[in-house]
Amino acid sequence: MATINSEELDFSLSGKSDHYTSHLAQVTVRKGNKIITTEDIHNEHGVLLLRKGAVLNDKAAQKIINHKLVNPIEEDIAIERTLNGKQMAEHFIALQDKYPDIKQINEAHHFEKEIIDLFTKRRLPPVLFQKLTILYEQLPKSFEKALFSAWLSSLIADKMNLNHYDIYDVFIAGLIHDLGFIHLDPEIVLADRELTPAEWRTIQSHVVVGKIVIESIPDISKNIARAVLEHHENCDGSGYPTAKMQKDILPISHIISMVDSIYAIRTNQFEKEGRSLADIFPYLQLNYTTHSLEVYRAAYRIIKDADLTHSHLNSHGSLEKYTANILNRSEIIHCIIPDLVKSLENLLDIQQYQNNKNAQTIISVTTRMLTMLTMSGLLFDTHMQWLSDMANKAKDNILDELNQNDLMLQELNWQLRNTHRFLKLFSEDITDTNEKEQLSLDQSISNLENCLDKLNKVGAEQQ
Repeated sequence: MATINSEELDFSLSGKSDHYTSHLAQVTVRKGNKIITTEDIHNEHGVLLLRKGAVLNDKAAQKIINHKLVNPIEEDIAIERTLNGKQMAEHFIALQDKYPDIKQINEAHHFEKEIIDLFTKRRLPPVLFQKLTILYEQLPKSFEKALFSAWLSSLIADKMNLNHYDIYDVFIAGLIHDLGFIHLDPEIVLADRELTPAEWRTIQSHVVVGKIVIESIPDISKNIARAVLEHHENCDGSGYPTAKMQKDILPISHIISMVDSIYAIRTNQFEKEGRSLADIFPYLQLNYTTHSLEVYRAAYRIIKDADLTHSHLNSHGSLEKYTANILNRSEIIHCIIPDLVKSLENLLDIQQYQNNKNAQTIISVTTRMLTMLTMSGLLFDTHMQWLSDMANKAKDNILDELNQNDLMLQELNWQLRNTHRFLKLFSEDITDTNEKEQLSLDQSISNLENCLDKLNKVGAEQQ
């Protein structure tokens, strides 16, 4: 679960073709951006599969998929229209137009020239431009995240007073940290549904795949490859692929990790609600122990100093109804605390889990969830009573506080889903538990599912 065995991955950059080949063919056929072989393509037994100059379309792709090639396919192809540094900079400028808060932050910190120079004045290896082109054509949302991450990561590094070599490494790591996705099954990567445990393992493998991709490219810093591998690790051991603790994680990996999360919140959650990065502070406050304190402080200062305008939203009509919704969600989450505590106690009490890496990850994830619930302050008796009072007769000046409560609850909801996902993965993986322990774990998972279902129902009623 937490530890991903690279032997389980369905491809190897030593030559075996994978989903990347299918992406290449689709770019030729469906996007009209022709891809041509620059050398004869042979399999490991010397059998000629494609001649030099062949167009890599669907038919050609079928000839080489599932073959182990002499050379990785990316070494023996050329794309008719490959992105370059200037075009990447132009895409970033367009991103600023799409999200004005990005532009305001950039201008407030006078980072406009620096970020354009990072895009245009450093020459990337051609294979990276090739893969970024495929990312742009096939996974445009991931390409947008690459631009955002390259920008905010390098700005955070600058505010942390890292040297220019580290800033460049952070910029490149932010740009390419999700390249592993173009080597995975797109039906899983793009799935708009609840993923199975096996599919989540595939998603988690993108960090390992990305590291292998980057390590195969000459002249790329080892720190960049390591940051790609570590960008979902957390300081408290609740991340993946290997549940590292803070002391074992590179500082630039912490930066990419935080920025990856900020992008997801800004584009997935805030975009639907009409919010901007001005509203990110509840997330930062709840997650200040997830990433290094230095990264947290730099990110907080960057957004705070940009003087963005906070949103004051209320989709419920009256303040009383808005307050009642927040109280209802808080009460639902409050009910799950005993189950989380019981799960944690059971895991800590079982002797054979003391040296079990997956069990230790679950302990870290559950501890993190309970810590967040406490840090939020939302479930304290005094606050619950205040919500109850305001649900009956709200004061006119509480909208900002209700928005902060709402944002914290949304983050807690996501963290509960993450805890549930890890518990399910752990339950499927363990083989050395007795019937009583398994029943207890299953009951905790079931109770958490019920809690999430209730939160979904409240959210649906809100719509």
